[in-house]
Amino acid sequence: FEKSETIELTVDVTNTSTIVGKEVIQVYISDDVASVTPSVKRLRAFQKVSIQPNSTKTISFKIPVSELAFVNRSNVWDTESGSFTLSVNNLNAKFLLK
Repeated sequence: FEKSETIELTVDVTNTSTIVGKEVIQVYISDDVASVTPSVKRLRAFQKVSIQPNSTKTISFKIPVSELAFVNRSNVWDTESGSFTLSVNNLNAKFLLK
């Protein structure tokens, strides 16, 4: 990804029960290596959904790369290049920021 881009992801959520269910899908992003250690895992997006019994719903997220910024040693917001890990529940994906 470039710093001006947006991260787009979709997640399928399935309700295997016989009653209507509600679920909160949380997207976390970790900076694998940073000049200053920000929070290990930061919540970047979430959505609460209602899912009908025995059905699947596809949820989409758009996260601007600029939201990966943190305050650096000079007390300035900075989005550093490097490796990041995106997590939704037990699903993980790594990506590089140029």
